[in-house]
Amino acid sequence: MYTYKLPSPSCFIACLFVLVGCASDKTLDVPECPEVALVGKLSEFTLFKPGSPRSTNDIILSGRLDGFEGDCSSLVKKDQLPRIVVNLELTFEISKGPANKQRAGEFKYFVAITDSSAKIIAKEIFTKDIEFKKDISKIKVTQRLEQRIPLVSGKSGKDFKIFTGFQLNSAQLNYNKVKKIY
Repeated sequence: MYTYKLPSPSCFIACLFVLVGCASDKTLDVPECPEVALVGKLSEFTLFKPGSPRSTNDIILSGRLDGFEGDCSSLVKKDQLPRIVVNLELTFEISKGPANKQRAGEFKYFVAITDSSAKIIAKEIFTKDIEFKKDISKIKVTQRLEQRIPLVSGKSGKDFKIFTGFQLNSAQLNYNKVKKIY
């Protein structure tokens, strides 16, 4: 398997991966990698104390998706469909709010894959538990993920798109709309 390492993109800009094919007994057309995008309105979250008036003193946790790096490769095994393997490394910046007395919490994020008609064909939701050490109120969290996309005849990576962001509830999404996070 051959991979191509990509530099980190600038803040929340969709990035195209370059694909280098993997060698096997047969020569393969090198498919393109899927585009990866951070969903703007889902790139930040704020968790308030339940039943609070939602002031800054009521914040338990807040965070933003700080960016990603990745690489992409093709994988061919005998008697299987060829696959595109996308390795992502997501970086989050998480802050402890004044209402967080336990110095811990969790956040949820997702990775979704769409086809060329923008239909979601796969989505995974991940939960990350975090803990703040004494006198630390902001941390960086890195998560490594692998996505494998089977390629049926006539399809390539350009026929798919990968989206990532925080998995928000309706109150968090409305809060982001009020803050005009895009």
